[in-house]
Amino acid sequence: MAAARRASSLRWTLLIDRHEDTGTLVLQLTGRLGMTTAAPLEQALDAALREPHACVVADLSGVDYVSSAGLSVLERATTRFGEAGRRLVVRSLQEPVAVGFEVAGAGSRLDLGEAGAITTDGD
Repeated sequence: MAAARRASSLRWTLLIDRHEDTGTLVLQLTGRLGMTTAAPLEQALDAALREPHACVVADLSGVDYVSSAGLSVLERATTRFGEAGRRLVVRSLQEPVAVGFEVAGAGSRLDLGEAGAITTDGD
């Protein structure tokens, strides 16, 4: 019973750091992207869409888990950016995230760009 109480009190966090890199807005994500952390990412992407950047990058190098809720946020945002004539690039996937995206077939629905390569520790 104690283990169940501990598990229910765990909280996932997602930190979103914004910076510009040669005119491109980069959203540097750190943590886990799940049901409870998808809304802040969606808000950050909505805000980025209101800004004049032709390209926005979601850098997932600090993300070790993405649930279907997180993947849905990225897919919807990719569609909205495309409809606005803009680009959302998802890049720097850790291996577990890349495998999950592959299993879900997300590569055909997301712009992984040239920087969508898998990152591994020590490389």
